[in-house]
Amino acid sequence: MTDTPPDAPDPLKLGEPSELPKDIPPPREASKSTHFIFDHKLFAIPDCFLGKDPNTEDPGLSLPLGEVRAFLPLGPLMKMFKDLTEDDIRLLNLAINGLTHVREIRPGDSIPAEILDGSASWTVGPEHLDRARGQMLASLVTIDKMPPPQDAGKAGAALLERDPKFISRRDAAFAIMAERFGPLGERKHLQGVMERLARELSYIEGLRDRYTLVGKVAERITSSARVYKNSGTLSEEIYRVRLLMKTPVDAFNLSFENVDGQCAEIANVLRKTEEMVAFVRKNRDELHQRLMIWDRLVEQWRDEDAQKRSKRLETLLLITYRFVARNFPANQEWTLSH
Repeated sequence: MTDTPPDAPDPLKLGEPSELPKDIPPPREASKSTHFIFDHKLFAIPDCFLGKDPNTEDPGLSLPLGEVRAFLPLGPLMKMFKDLTEDDIRLLNLAINGLTHVREIRPGDSIPAEILDGSASWTVGPEHLDRARGQMLASLVTIDKMPPPQDAGKAGAALLERDPKFISRRDAAFAIMAERFGPLGERKHLQGVMERLARELSYIEGLRDRYTLVGKVAERITSSARVYKNSGTLSEEIYRVRLLMKTPVDAFNLSFENVDGQCAEIANVLRKTEEMVAFVRKNRDELHQRLMIWDRLVEQWRDEDAQKRSKRLETLLLITYRFVARNFPANQEWTLSH
C-alpha cells in the first residue's frame, strides 16, 4: 500500500513553468540580488527546481530523468560541482532559507520577499484585509472601556462602518486617543498606523482561513472514529491520530490567540508600532511554515466526507497516521473525550 491514494491530487506534481508576473522582468534582465539567476549550466536544465525531499525535508535540486526525477541534496551537490561560482553558492544558501517560505524555487524565480524586506511572498484577498481592518476598529473603540462589538473581527470594517452607533463610538474613540496621546494620537496619524498594521494582519487572516482546512481534516477524522468504532486495529490507529493531532492543533489556536491578544490594545499598537509589525511578521512566517507541512494532507482529504466506510478512507487514515507520527511524535500522554 502506498502513502498516496492513486486518485489523490498531488500539489507537488510538476507542470509547465508558470509565466512570470508582468511586474517581474525576465530572468536574463533581473538582478542576482533579487532573483535566483544561476551561472552554472546545471540550472539551465529544463524543468529543474529546488525543493525539499518529501521524506527527509532536506533541500535539494530536482531534475527530470526520463520518466522519473532525480533529487540531489544541496550539500553533496555543492561539493560535487567544483565549478559553481560564488554567486551560485550564495544563491543556493539563500534557497535553503527560501524553502522555508515557498515550496519550490525555479531558476529565474524572485527571492522570497520574506528574505529581501520582511514582507510576505504570497497574497491575500480583500476579505482578509477587511477583516483585519475590522479588528483594528474593534481595538480602537475599546479605548472607551466598553466591550467591542460582537464578532467585530469577523464582521469586517465595511460592515461595522455601516452601523451609525458604531460610527459614533469610532469617532468618540478617535477624540479620546487625540486627547490622551497628543499629536501621536491625532486621527490622521492613528489611521495610518491602524492601516499599516491591518495590512500586516491581513496575512494572519489568510492563514486563519488556511488553518480551517486543517480543522476540517480533524473533524473528518472524528467522524471516521464513529464510522469505524470497535473496528480493532483501525479504531486504535484513529484514536492515536486524534491524540497526535491535539498538540499541533492546540499550538495553532494558541498562536492565533496570541496575535489577536497583542493587537487588541490600541494604545500599545500606537506606542510600539514597529515592534508590533515585527511581532506580526514573525508569527506570520511561523504559521505559514507550519501550515505548509499540512498542505498535501489537506488536499488529499479535500473530497472525503468520512461518513461511510471505504477503501480510500482507510488509506487516508493510514496516510494521516504516518504523517502525524512523523511530524508530531508523542511526547506527552493525552486523553480525548469521545
